[in-house]
Amino acid sequence: MENVQLLLYVENESDAILVKQLLKTAHYPIEHIEILPSNGKKNLAHFLKKAWKLKEVKYAALVNFDSMTVSDAMEQAKKCLGNPETQIFCAVPTIEAWLFADIEAAKRKVYSEHGRRLLNRVSLPEEIPHPRRLAYSVFRQQKVEQYASVFENVNIEIAASRSPSLRIFLEGIGEILNLEKIPTANTYFRHINRDVISNLLSEVSSTNAVIYRTIEGTSITAEEMIRLLREGSPLGQQYAMDILRTAKDIITQKADAQQVSQYSRRKFFEEKP
Repeated sequence: MENVQLLLYVENESDAILVKQLLKTAHYPIEHIEILPSNGKKNLAHFLKKAWKLKEVKYAALVNFDSMTVSDAMEQAKKCLGNPETQIFCAVPTIEAWLFADIEAAKRKVYSEHGRRLLNRVSLPEEIPHPRRLAYSVFRQQKVEQYASVFENVNIEIAASRSPSLRIFLEGIGEILNLEKIPTANTYFRHINRDVISNLLSEVSSTNAVIYRTIEGTSITAEEMIRLLREGSPLGQQYAMDILRTAKDIITQKADAQQVSQYSRRKFFEEKP
């Protein structure tokens, strides 16, 4: 452990294999990171209690935990592990979800029509109900060493922009190691907007429906706009911004209306004899 700066605990051997390949692709100094499978959260809680004994080494843990938000998952996981002082990160719902954070990289490892159809319907990683089962199904490989290769060609910025739990993990490990350059530091969060809106369009609009007209009068169909959004074209970005601005206005108006309604009810009861 002479060169080891960080001991990173994970739940099992499969997680260790996946994390190691992911960190390699992200160009983290893997020679300074020891990844240790703990065979479950109960054993992990025990190991973390002993972590304070080696002062020269930093510690962190990555656990699989499902919750509505990454913040909730990290808080609940910490309680589950006995509230250790060690930094706890969560893969939501499991680390296999990160295999689909860069969906195009995942598709390059799928060789069946059935697998491609499944991936065309995959939304954001944290929303996948059973990522491990999906990985087994689309990659047709039971050995984690084989489908871990998805991470070899993943675009880290795209993956981090689509998966909050992955971004928090990578940035957290980078900070622990005092890395000057963290791969997600310039993550283009606008990619999330494009992903969310393009997925929404594919769910609610007919592909031939005209959903946008330019100033010049050109009609854009839902199918064309989905392509423009995913390509990151200026027109696609403008459309995404318009949608988000409209959504913000609607939310603001609704919040204002609720405040007025609450104020009116309060005044009514205050003035009622």
